Amino acid sequence: HIKRVALRDFNATSAEVLCE
Repeated sequence: HIKRVALRDFNATSAEVLCE
């Protein structure tokens, strides 16, 4: 479960960086 949350947070951060 923790891994899944971490992966989601990582993806969200990556998407934010890509948007900028």
